[in-house]
Amino acid sequence: MGFVADQLRRGGMVIGAVGDLNRDELAAFVDRVFGSLPIGSGVVDVAEARPAEGGALLISRLAVPQSTVAFGQAGLKRRDPDWYAARLLNDIIGGGGFRGRLMKEIREKRGLAYGVSTGLVTFRHAALILGGVATENARVAQSIDLIRGEWRRMREEGPTEAELDEAKGYLIGSFPLSLDSSEKIASLLVEMQLEQLPIDFLEHRAALFAAVTHEDARRVARHLFDPEKLSFVVVGNPADLTPTRTRPEPRF
Repeated sequence: MGFVADQLRRGGMVIGAVGDLNRDELAAFVDRVFGSLPIGSGVVDVAEARPAEGGALLISRLAVPQSTVAFGQAGLKRRDPDWYAARLLNDIIGGGGFRGRLMKEIREKRGLAYGVSTGLVTFRHAALILGGVATENARVAQSIDLIRGEWRRMREEGPTEAELDEAKGYLIGSFPLSLDSSEKIASLLVEMQLEQLPIDFLEHRAALFAAVTHEDARRVARHLFDPEKLSFVVVGNPADLTPTRTRPEPRF
């Protein structure tokens, strides 16, 4: 109860609503659900957070036949003007399923894992590009080397024009399919408010992706991807890996 009293306030609350109701009906519903909360200022003092970029390799030993690997480094915030280029680059390297470079190198060519993916994580006070893969212990080191290699290739060469065009086509064309429920539409309305996107954002979203040039993408790739700053956390019992730090074996 103390946390609720201290943290949950009407001030600063953002609401997205979808359905057969008018403004007065929505206002009455919001008052009924949240009206008992204190007004508050809605202002919370949160410091900016930036992840360590030392290229760490942390291993938590666990006696299992397959290791789970998480990896990541600093990314770009949603309000960064280069976010659209970064979103396209993420689709190319690991966010686009079987179109992604990592999936092709790790699964299709070598069969090292069932899947590997990356994504942009954009918090209000921090931004990351995170990924994950799971593979048998004997193949963890090889998988990590391949991920670092693709990170380096993206940094040094950037995407091809064909890759960029394909990513644009997917992110623009598939967007309506992500709005197939009232819940998803309401979530988008909340995101637009939190990120201070203009009310006509949806009318211009496609053009924002389409405007990213090949040179834009290459420039952002040089800034965003750095294999020396890419950190890995491995849970399992991987072979042929020398960690920069090892956690004690978990006890259950």
